[in-house]
Amino acid sequence: LISRVTNYKESVLNTDSMLKEEFEKKFMFLNRFISLLSEDSILKSEKIKRNHTDISLISLLTILQNDITIIENTTTAYCDAKSGCMIFFFDSYSPLISQNSNTLSPGDKIEIKAGIGNFSKAVLPKCFIDGKKVDLGEEGFAIFSKKTPAIEGKYKIPVGISFINQITGKEEFFETNIQYTVAKECDQ
Repeated sequence: LISRVTNYKESVLNTDSMLKEEFEKKFMFLNRFISLLSEDSILKSEKIKRNHTDISLISLLTILQNDITIIENTTTAYCDAKSGCMIFFFDSYSPLISQNSNTLSPGDKIEIKAGIGNFSKAVLPKCFIDGKKVDLGEEGFAIFSKKTPAIEGKYKIPVGISFINQITGKEEFFETNIQYTVAKECDQ
């Protein structure tokens, strides 16, 4: 058993130099296990059986099993954290801009929401609506509103968003116009 666990240790540590550096000392539980047996790993199992009761051997094996499970979990978590956590191959970013209505009555408010992708603050978006910088809310998107003109007609509001593309690392800028119509209410 000791030689199998030692082989496991060597196979894990020889996988990667950073892994070896991080986890070599964490395998010290093997020395503790051997010392709890009060035996050298070269000695035969007959001598171990004579020095320990069945219950103490089961307890020691349970401790060893628990230690191996812990090292497996911490090694897996370490490898998971080190592999690909900053690579976004399947992520795409797209500006999202919406308005509360396309047709409004004189004196109504038009409201525009603007953001990137899933309204991510991670891409450092900056929103410019109707020529003014609009700060992001806690949810990660900007909200703009203003009263519509009292005069009927078609209107537009320019909207621009700059953000850091997480794939290229470069700042990008997207620009569009929100169009709406101010119409007289119908008499019914």
